[in-house]
Amino acid sequence: MRPVEDYAPLLVGDEENPSKATRKPARQRIAVTVCYCFIMVINGGACGAFGPSLEVFERTTGLSQAVLGGAVMQNRLAKLAGTVVWGYFASRLQKYKPGEEPVLTAHYLMGSALLVSGGCCAVLGYSHSGTTLQLMMIMSGFAYGISDSGANLLILWVWHHDIRRQRVNVAVLNAMFTIGAFVTPMVIAASMHYLRGAIYPAYYCIAVVAICIASVLPLLPNPPPPDAEADAEAAEADGTELTSVASPATDGAEMPGTSSKSKSALSPTSAKATPTSSWVYLGDDPAEGPARTYVMLLAICTLCFFANGCEHTAATWLPSFGIKHRGLGEETMAIMTSNFWTAMSAGRLAWACLSGFITSAWPPIFANTACCVLAAAAMAVPSHALLWSSAMGIGLGVASSFPASMTLPPEMGITMSARMMTTLQLCASFGEMLCPFIMGLVFNYHRYSWFYGLMFVWEVGVAVVLFVAWMLLTRRLPLPAAVVRCLGRSACLRVVL
Repeated sequence: MRPVEDYAPLLVGDEENPSKATRKPARQRIAVTVCYCFIMVINGGACGAFGPSLEVFERTTGLSQAVLGGAVMQNRLAKLAGTVVWGYFASRLQKYKPGEEPVLTAHYLMGSALLVSGGCCAVLGYSHSGTTLQLMMIMSGFAYGISDSGANLLILWVWHHDIRRQRVNVAVLNAMFTIGAFVTPMVIAASMHYLRGAIYPAYYCIAVVAICIASVLPLLPNPPPPDAEADAEAAEADGTELTSVASPATDGAEMPGTSSKSKSALSPTSAKATPTSSWVYLGDDPAEGPARTYVMLLAICTLCFFANGCEHTAATWLPSFGIKHRGLGEETMAIMTSNFWTAMSAGRLAWACLSGFITSAWPPIFANTACCVLAAAAMAVPSHALLWSSAMGIGLGVASSFPASMTLPPEMGITMSARMMTTLQLCASFGEMLCPFIMGLVFNYHRYSWFYGLMFVWEVGVAVVLFVAWMLLTRRLPLPAAVVRCLGRSACLRVVL
């Protein structure tokens, strides 16, 4: 396993000063983490700035709302393309041996993406051409997909040696995105009020910060991909309630996406099924391959798909639901939507503060899902106060789902590969696109009560999937041996590892 100090190569003269050499990796990790946080602020600021700018874009470019809505969809599709490109690039990085230097490093690629984002923001701030605006939306979406995916994956690599710090820094990273999306609308509102409808100050600020970070990031060391056994050993050293349950029959067998040396799980009993049993626990069958990884990936992808889906569905259609189904005013629903985002921001900040004090991400994830289920059920009651509190409850419930799910695989001794991270982010992106689209179709047929009904069904389904996955991964529920072997030998499923 690559030693932790290899992340920061020693400068000239450090060999004679061991104390300085040991302090340097920590400083470099912090510097890299700060840059990643600024990347998320930039991405969040760009996303938060576009919504309040729609009316100005419509007036200055002459584009209709339908065309502007199509530009938003093109931006999201371009983000998916950028996510796929980053996933391919990162999977190639993992194939390099220790000491080998790739032709294009991760920080150079992310820095280039930030330069593109900064240039697009500078143009958007003062554009009067509809064609230029659409082109900038596509380019910025592609760059957004690369930088966002890169920051989320590399933060796991930077802190792979310490699961608690990894959980905290992932939480802080996602909180920075929310802060960026929260601040830029206020800057745009102030500039429109004091500068006669101008929106360029917010976009120019984003462009300047993006260019500055793009200049600094390539100067910092690139975090190396962790070894397959790093997360499992870190989980054991973390002092969590995880227990090593490696089967003697599986010792020395390499499994993609999992540790071959040890398997971490919550074990209620020391008894283990033999490989010849018709029912086996995950980790007992030597022919199961990466079946544990598939179960984990299915659980967190389902969680992120519907968490992001409920988040964007509530943000998009909550005003229409309140106005057309409950008879509330536009100003009231605007304030309620603002409170939804405030609750979500508070939830992510709270998770960033509390994530270092918990030993496992499972309880918060179950609590988040329960909060969403209860909030969706409470919307069925025709009460303005309950609708208000339910909107904030959904905001709190989805706030920390994505950052918490990112740290579940290392906690269970499963290394988060580049392909797994790409699959997770693609599922989250598809969720934020498809769920609001489905709700729009439902509202088109005036089925407004389905607003809370669909979200209730979605979150109950998530709870069931999470519970079954937790039972399987913690060896509380066995599976037929034939099913486990079929999962492990599936060539199609191995594509995501």
